[in-house]
Amino acid sequence: MEVKLNRMVAFLSFFVLLFISGFQPVANAKESKSLYYVYVGSFKSKENALNRQEALAKKNVNSFIKTVKIKGVTWYRVQVGAFQYHANAKAMVSRMKKAGFHDGFIMHQKIGKIYSVYAGSYIYKSYAIRQQKKLAAKGYLSSIEIAFVKGKKWYRVHLKDYTDPKAAVSFVNKLKRAKINGSFIVAK
Repeated sequence: MEVKLNRMVAFLSFFVLLFISGFQPVANAKESKSLYYVYVGSFKSKENALNRQEALAKKNVNSFIKTVKIKGVTWYRVQVGAFQYHANAKAMVSRMKKAGFHDGFIMHQKIGKIYSVYAGSYIYKSYAIRQQKKLAAKGYLSSIEIAFVKGKKWYRVHLKDYTDPKAAVSFVNKLKRAKINGSFIVAK
């Protein structure tokens, strides 16, 4: 009974977090075989990406930083949306230009959604660092990401990304069994 209740709580928490993170669902996820990602900056410096993210937050735009490696160089991209239709992505780029962000661009990817597992989200970076140390002591590698939700800065402890939502939920349950509380999933 308790296991079923924990699964139900994890499942419901997943959808609550999607809602509060500003996630915009794809109209029909089963038919969606690709997405158009909108970025408003790609930087070699993480500090520049964080500055852009803070500027977006001041204009009430939710964003997160996606790290990519291109020819051995790390880039920090500031993502503001993912859309099923190119027209919607273009509209977001136009909205960003009107808000003063003129370097917006669209990237098309033929992949499904990514389900990122986090082991906590904290207002204070020191709390995120403490959680990261606890995870390391239990053998889990993690990184700290900054997310702006409704204009508020959060330090999220990122563990893993999955393309299968069931695998992400299974990992969250594994974390709970290991007494790692506060874990959640964000669909990107």
